[in-house]
Amino acid sequence: MHNNILGDNTSKNPYYIFAPSYINTSAGIKALHFLCHHLNLKGYPAFLVTAADYYYKINPDLITPIITQEVMKLHQENNKNPIAVYPDVVKGNPLNSKCTVRYLLHYAGFLGGDKEFAKEDLIFTYTKKIGQKMGIKNPQIMFMPICDSDIFYPPANQANRKGGCFYASKYRLLSGEEPFEITKNAVEITRNLPNSQTTAEVADLLRRSECFYSYEDTSLITEAILCGCPVVLVKNKFFDGEPLAINELGSEGFSVDTDEKNIEQAHQSIALAQKKFFDAIENFWPQLDNFITLTQELSLKTNSGEFDLRFIPTKKKRTPIGRIIKKKFKDLIG
Repeated sequence: MHNNILGDNTSKNPYYIFAPSYINTSAGIKALHFLCHHLNLKGYPAFLVTAADYYYKINPDLITPIITQEVMKLHQENNKNPIAVYPDVVKGNPLNSKCTVRYLLHYAGFLGGDKEFAKEDLIFTYTKKIGQKMGIKNPQIMFMPICDSDIFYPPANQANRKGGCFYASKYRLLSGEEPFEITKNAVEITRNLPNSQTTAEVADLLRRSECFYSYEDTSLITEAILCGCPVVLVKNKFFDGEPLAINELGSEGFSVDTDEKNIEQAHQSIALAQKKFFDAIENFWPQLDNFITLTQELSLKTNSGEFDLRFIPTKKKRTPIGRIIKKKFKDLIG
C-alpha cells in the first residue's frame, strides 16, 4: 500500500511535512505536496501537517494523507521515529522534532522563516543557487520541476502570436508602484484575485503571446517557455533578473533586456530550454533517492522524543481551539 501508515519494515520511518493548503499557483506549496506524494509512491509513508486547519485543501490526484494525533500515536507505539520536514517559511521547530529536515524553497528568511538553523538539522535546498547564497559549501539539492506540460505546451502554429503579457504581483505588492512603460500595452496575468485568469486561460494566453515579461522569479517563466513564448526578465529593485533555478534549467529561452535581437535569441533557444526542463525531471529521481537515504539515516541516529500535538488535528469536528492553533501556525510562517 502506498499510504501504509506503518511502512513495510522497521527501517522505514514516516515523514511529517509542514505544508500550507494546496494551491495550484504556488510552486513552493506544490513542491511540498508533490514531495509527500512521491515519498508515498516510493513506499515511505508521508503525511502533511495542516496545523489543525479544517479548511485545508489537498490535490485529489495526489497521495497526500493528513497526519492526525491517532496516527502519530500509532507510529509511537510501533517505535517509529518520524522525520519532520519544514519549508523555509516555518519558524523554529513547532513539532519539537528530534529528527528535523529543512527543505529551503527560497532563501532562508526571505519569506518570513528563520535565517539560521540548528546544527543538527539536515538542510536540502530547492536549487543550487539557494545553497550558494546561504554559503553552504556542498548543499544537498532536490529540484522538483512542477510545471504541468500537459497544460503548458506549444501551439500548433507559432506564427499566430500577437502582443505580450506580463506578471508583476510581488513588484506591485512590495513597491506600491505601477509596472514599467514597456508592459503598458501588455495583458497582465494575475493570481488568486476574483478576476484572475484560470490556469487554462494563462496557458492559452502564453501560447498566443509574442513575449512574456516577468518582474519576479516565478514558475510562469518556465510555463511560458513550455508554451514556446520567449521571456523577458524585467530587472527591478526586488529582482536581479536571474532565476533561482538558473543552474538546473539554464539561461535559454529568456532575455534580461528588451533589445529585439536578444529577445529573438531567447526565442531561438526555447527548444533547448524545453529539453533542459524535461532533463531536470529525470534528474529529480536520483535526488529524491538521495533525500530518502540521508533522511532515513538521520532518523536512525536520533531519538523520536515527544512531539508537540498542538498542531495536529484529531478526528473531532472543528473547535475554538482549532482556530487558535491555526492563528499560531500563521504566526509561525510569518
